[in-house]
Amino acid sequence: MEEEYNKQLQKEIQQGIVIEVPSVKVLNRTFLVPRSDGRLRKILDCRMVNSVTMNQKFQMEGVEHLRQLIQPEDFATTLDLRDAYHHVNVHSSLHPYFSFAFRDKMYTYAGLPFGWNRNPYMFTKTLLVCIRQIRKRWKVKITSYIDDILLLHTVKQELQTITKQIAQFLKDLCWRLAPEKCRMIPYQRFKCLDWQWSTATMDVQMPAPRRKIMKTLVKNWIEATKTNAEVNVHSLAHLISE
Repeated sequence: MEEEYNKQLQKEIQQGIVIEVPSVKVLNRTFLVPRSDGRLRKILDCRMVNSVTMNQKFQMEGVEHLRQLIQPEDFATTLDLRDAYHHVNVHSSLHPYFSFAFRDKMYTYAGLPFGWNRNPYMFTKTLLVCIRQIRKRWKVKITSYIDDILLLHTVKQELQTITKQIAQFLKDLCWRLAPEKCRMIPYQRFKCLDWQWSTATMDVQMPAPRRKIMKTLVKNWIEATKTNAEVNVHSLAHLISE
């Protein structure tokens, strides 16, 4: 586990995401957590910083926005940004607060670390600048949710061409794409925001893995209700979010 952590750290240093520093103000814990694809992700435990950081409320483009955007017979492609938060530079005044230690050396994040509660706001506002430029340059419908970008067009071949151009545009701006997650060939059936969409039938379905999780959560709540068991707020929030 330590070698995997060091491997990821060295990669972050090479990419300029992490830099070595002589001193810090806050020394945060850091460790690896499992990702949905089975790999491990290095994160920073920002609980100390989050406790004194005011949450920034903002509107994100979600399911309802996508429902209004989609038209019958639209084709869709998707682009996925790799290590999304790391693309956004951290101001030098914040460097002392995003620090950590490893093998007797101190480091800090020069790009947003996974774990800070303001990441969604900072990242979305930064990416929005690119989204606006894309809307100006190309005749395509576009929406994004964190690192997932969805493109919609009525003409399949035209969308495929536009998708390649937009992917290159993002690369030219130093955004890193995750090719294995990008869907460059247009389809009328696609997954977005954890829902399965079809523009041919205008149906929206819950994917089987998510449906299975939902059934388990509901079953647990029913059992808890029958036995008058105490449940915490976080478990309720998890159920509602599903």
